[in-house]
Amino acid sequence: MSSSKIGSSRSRSSLRGSSVAQSRRSLTTSQSLAASTGIAGRHMPASRAGAPAPDPAGATKVPDPTNPPAASADADGSEAPEIVFTVPDSLPDGAVPLFLSTATVDLFHLKEKCTEAAPYTYMKRADMLADLFNRAAVSDFHPIKPQLNELQIEEVLLVQDLEWKFGQNYIICFSEEAKNAFLVVRRPATSIDAADAEQLAAAAKPPRPATWTCLGSDKEINEEKVIMSRDPIYYRFARKRRKFGQDTHFQDGESATGWIDIKPNANGAQTLVRMLHNAGVQAIAPMTARGVQTYWNRPVNSSVQYEPLELDAAARATILASESLHATLDMATSRIERILVQNNAVNIFQNDFIAMGEDEHTLDQGSNSSLQEYQSFTDLKYSKDKSISCVAWHPTQKGVLAVSCTQRSTFDERVQHGLTTRSRQSLVLIWSFYDPIHPQLILEAADDVASFAFHPTNPHMIVGGCVNGQIVLWDISEFQDKWKNKKRDEAEESKNVDIDVIKFVAVSSVEYSHRAAVSDVAWLTSEVNHNGDLVKRDPKDDATQLVSVGLDGHVLFWDLRYKKDLKSLDQAWKPTFKVPLLAMDGTFDYGLMRVAVDPNVTRLWCATEEGDVIQADWMVEKQDADKGAASRVDMTSGVHYAPVSDVLRSPIYPDILLSVGGWACYVWQDKSPVPLISSALSAAHYTCGAWSPTRPSVFFIGRSDGFVEIWDILDRSHQASQVQAVSSTAVSAINVQTYYWHPTHQFIAIGDDDGTVHVLEVPRNIFRPAKNEKAFMRALLDREIKRVAFAAERRTFRAQERQRAAEAKSGGSADGAAPPPPAADAKGPLEGDALEKAFQDLQAATLEALSGAA
Repeated sequence: MSSSKIGSSRSRSSLRGSSVAQSRRSLTTSQSLAASTGIAGRHMPASRAGAPAPDPAGATKVPDPTNPPAASADADGSEAPEIVFTVPDSLPDGAVPLFLSTATVDLFHLKEKCTEAAPYTYMKRADMLADLFNRAAVSDFHPIKPQLNELQIEEVLLVQDLEWKFGQNYIICFSEEAKNAFLVVRRPATSIDAADAEQLAAAAKPPRPATWTCLGSDKEINEEKVIMSRDPIYYRFARKRRKFGQDTHFQDGESATGWIDIKPNANGAQTLVRMLHNAGVQAIAPMTARGVQTYWNRPVNSSVQYEPLELDAAARATILASESLHATLDMATSRIERILVQNNAVNIFQNDFIAMGEDEHTLDQGSNSSLQEYQSFTDLKYSKDKSISCVAWHPTQKGVLAVSCTQRSTFDERVQHGLTTRSRQSLVLIWSFYDPIHPQLILEAADDVASFAFHPTNPHMIVGGCVNGQIVLWDISEFQDKWKNKKRDEAEESKNVDIDVIKFVAVSSVEYSHRAAVSDVAWLTSEVNHNGDLVKRDPKDDATQLVSVGLDGHVLFWDLRYKKDLKSLDQAWKPTFKVPLLAMDGTFDYGLMRVAVDPNVTRLWCATEEGDVIQADWMVEKQDADKGAASRVDMTSGVHYAPVSDVLRSPIYPDILLSVGGWACYVWQDKSPVPLISSALSAAHYTCGAWSPTRPSVFFIGRSDGFVEIWDILDRSHQASQVQAVSSTAVSAINVQTYYWHPTHQFIAIGDDDGTVHVLEVPRNIFRPAKNEKAFMRALLDREIKRVAFAAERRTFRAQERQRAAEAKSGGSADGAAPPPPAADAKGPLEGDALEKAFQDLQAATLEALSGAA
């Protein structure tokens, strides 16, 4: 049965082959008959002529689409010429591009006439004129109306431009040259030369491969061969004879039963069971027993005694006078002198590896030595067009910082607006590196917050000082885990983020708060009682007190244990100790801007609005209290020519301070009334500053023109080591953070007057200290302290000299006798004072003479 089916399929294949051959012969015949009618005749449709054959030159052979075939060959018996449709590169003369709308195409049945095989047809002049008459200006043939009126032939060629090559979807040919440009006639060759016939015959022969020449690749081929390593295995299959030659019956089966699906195994480690094999491995050399015989000698005590060989005077004189000795000394003297000079110039016993420099502290030239932009935070709703008054990093959580936003208005503007400013929101925004667009938390306050600080051991507690003089306290313990578990992808996916707004837990009483804006707050690691005395406490206990200063000139100490819980402090919180800082003459109160407290003593440093840096002791001695001392200020220095914006203690040297304000910055020592290091006056106003927490000689200064200066005193003390532009507006706050569990990165947060916080990464050569840098910096500071003390001593000595000279001069004139003239060779301050006095007398006499003459 299967054999018959196979035979029938073969017969059907042969029939199909014969029908295809007949169709091909009929197509060739129709093409030749169509071509014999000539070029200008009418053409038969492409559907009757058959599909076009591709031309070797790239054109398409298209038969005459309208006329039926007339003859299969020319009169001379040669094959008929072929008409090939082609698209010229440029538009020929007599051809005009024409746009035909869908209505016109359907009206003239152009979709059926113009096909992909033959994209052209003939249009009658009468039909186009009739369309012009019926539709007038609406007709698509209206642009070619003049050409149609002057046309002498009745039919024109219409070509469809499928690719819009000439700007429209159709092209109409009004001349014979234009029609011949699209319909090219190709005639076959009538005869072939003998040479051409030989070339065609040679090309028809199959090529024969050349002789193989081995160039060494046979070795690689032999290496790839599979060589049988064992004898082949033979299998013998047996079947009963009666089962041969039986009829075969085929039936349809399911496709699913003919294949097996082998799915991949998720467990990549397959368990391979191998046969147990006992093997021993020897990893060391085998042990051998050897014997060694040594010879022993009995120790015997021995001694040697000798005396030097002495020569008499004559023998010594002979040797010293010998020419060989002088020649040897002359030859060795130059060598020995050169070696001695080298030993004096270079320490040959120095260990060069210990004296090698460190790579990270070499002077870098490039982007590695400057601050790198890491992140920036701004909010169009809460911080835009506001000033960043304070920036603080979270003590324990990496990548979290808080900023306070205040209105950029003066005191007079606040008084003028009055209560309308209360309608504005006074906020502290907490940002995270994982979401630079939306703040994590918003802390509400009674008024703009000028300064705030995280609790050093319990960072969920935040204290802030408001512009209205009150102290506010927030507790964010319920929301602190929000940014811990939040990932960056979650922050990016959430476009509409709900930001938690936290109200303050407690606010100080208005009657007992500052009478002006609170400019700075700080937590105390020590404890101050209600009398102002320092009380010793366990270092393990959490800080419960804080200090605040304001523009009213008062220093207030606050205690969280004033009530049992934090909520009960609201509107009832009072300071435990209050210190007014008056001027040394008791005439006015200082406007305090910043405070730096030493936890071990009762002395503090303050920056004032008047440009003074003052040192005060909040504990008045008993004898001073009995005398009614009016001021607690011990020292004041007016080195700044504008309000002092910052006074900061060094985190590495507690007795060293930095003051920033006006156009200069100064480095102080706790017991020195004058600065140890002074900077030159800057072109821009200094607005803020910060010490580096890791390098004792480095600090950062912010300027009003948006630049940040990086000072390294060990590198250069007369100018900044680097100056870098950070913002287009004034820098208003700086804070540096180093995570000690991740000490390879240090970040600096810089706030500006436009409400933007820039987080920059500090390069390694700036935050990593050099070897023995702390000792070098301490030595430099000690040398400056001695210099300041010596200069003060010399000033005192000069003053005493001037006082003695004045007393001697007044004593001599009282006795009626002139003082003795100084010696001719005496030179000193007395001579300089006499010359200055003589010059002033001469100047006064000259001015008096000039006024009299006038």
